[in-house]
Amino acid sequence: DLLKELEGLKNELDNQQLERIVIENELQTLREHAAFQDAIHQAQRNELVSLGTPVLDVSGFYRAELARAISDIRQDFEVLSQSQVNELEEYYRFKTEQVRAELEAESERKRLLASEGVIESMDKTHLTSSLRDNQDMFSALQAENQELQSQLDAIFEDLEHIRRERAREIEGYDLESAQIRALIDGKQEAIDGLLENNVSLRFELSTYGRLLHVEEQHLNRMEQQSQNLSLTSPSLLASSGSYQSQPTVERVPSDLATKKMTVQKTARGPISFDSVDLELDCVILVNEKYSGDKQSFEKWIIRRQVDQQPEVVYQFPSTFSLRPRQTIRILTKSSPNTARSISDTLVADKIETWGIGKKMVTRLIDNNNEEKAIITQIFQ
Repeated sequence: DLLKELEGLKNELDNQQLERIVIENELQTLREHAAFQDAIHQAQRNELVSLGTPVLDVSGFYRAELARAISDIRQDFEVLSQSQVNELEEYYRFKTEQVRAELEAESERKRLLASEGVIESMDKTHLTSSLRDNQDMFSALQAENQELQSQLDAIFEDLEHIRRERAREIEGYDLESAQIRALIDGKQEAIDGLLENNVSLRFELSTYGRLLHVEEQHLNRMEQQSQNLSLTSPSLLASSGSYQSQPTVERVPSDLATKKMTVQKTARGPISFDSVDLELDCVILVNEKYSGDKQSFEKWIIRRQVDQQPEVVYQFPSTFSLRPRQTIRILTKSSPNTARSISDTLVADKIETWGIGKKMVTRLIDNNNEEKAIITQIFQ
């Protein structure tokens, strides 16, 4: 009977070991589930990051703080989980070695007794107490496992709460960024309108100034001619009666001088058109970067289309580059000498003039044949 009871105890020990293996498998499953949830969180975070940030990223500091807090929580959880796992593994290892040592000692004792032919009665009370201790230990391990599971659930709930708070903050930041972008677009439209009006007014003032200057020169010539005629003989006066003063040739045609010019500009990058000066017959480019390296213009070209006239093409010198906040003027053969004395200028010796018409479109093309900037001038 005692041998049968011992066999039953061995079976119960095997069952407890099997239950321990099941618990270890559940613990491993929980670890894999935690790693899977962490991978899902990482993928969602990368997806949120890949959506892009606004031009004015006012939430960078808060996102960094939130990411740091989440990282600290994850690290604390991993440290706690790892320490508990190590403790459980050490405890199970110790118990396994202890049970194995007891079984080996019992087997050795039985072998010695069998060899000596001595039959020893086993202490039933001792076996019962050992079984009860093992059952109590198993209950304690189950309670500890449930407590760890509740702690893990609480951590996951906290993590989900943090995710929801972060999603709400990101939504608020996106709304604020959209409002700021709308405000910037409105301000930019107002600035573009002011610039267009400024260019038109400057052009009109310049046109009226040139007309006044021409009229003044014409009056001075007429006055000088009348004085010269009063000092000459009647025959000379008669021979010069058919003389007429020649007006100064203006760049802007008379049918366009009184019309309003609208200007539209776009740019893809820091290099953009500042303007196309019709009076000085030059194209003005500007590098709007505040700092950084120079922009090389090797194999860059300018294409200008005036109405239905042939397209004017200018290629920059291979060694030319533009510094940040630098402005350059590209002159032609028809540009006045006063414009050539200005610093930061290039002279297109092969171009007679950029041309003037009702619709003028000027494009800047880079070495990859991509359009980097465009300016459109229309007389209405």
